[in-house]
Amino acid sequence: TRPALLVAHASRAACLAAAGSLLVVSAEGVAECASLVHGLRAECACWSPCGAFLAIGDSMGQLRLFHAPSQTDVWSKQVAQASTTGRVFEQLSFLEDVAGSSSVSTLLVLQAGGTLLQCG
Repeated sequence: TRPALLVAHASRAACLAAAGSLLVVSAEGVAECASLVHGLRAECACWSPCGAFLAIGDSMGQLRLFHAPSQTDVWSKQVAQASTTGRVFEQLSFLEDVAGSSSVSTLLVLQAGGTLLQCG
């Protein structure tokens, strides 16, 4: 059984439980989203610089972009094969625009085998 993931941002935090549930809580402690399926098989996650989007990499090799305010997946893509022996993803990280814009432009994805992907 994999452990739960806790991913924090200045404006909100997300907990992706081992059973697949996702809970998003605002900085004020208000539950913004509770879902039984959005955290399913999550291996890693990270918030966008603006704090509105949560990138999730799952054990089936799929990347998803979850929009917290609307509680929907706005993008998904199969980027790797599911692994029968271990993890698919090691880490996700957004790059902020050098000019300080709040728009999300690039998501870096480190796969378990050491491959670095750039999305966006």
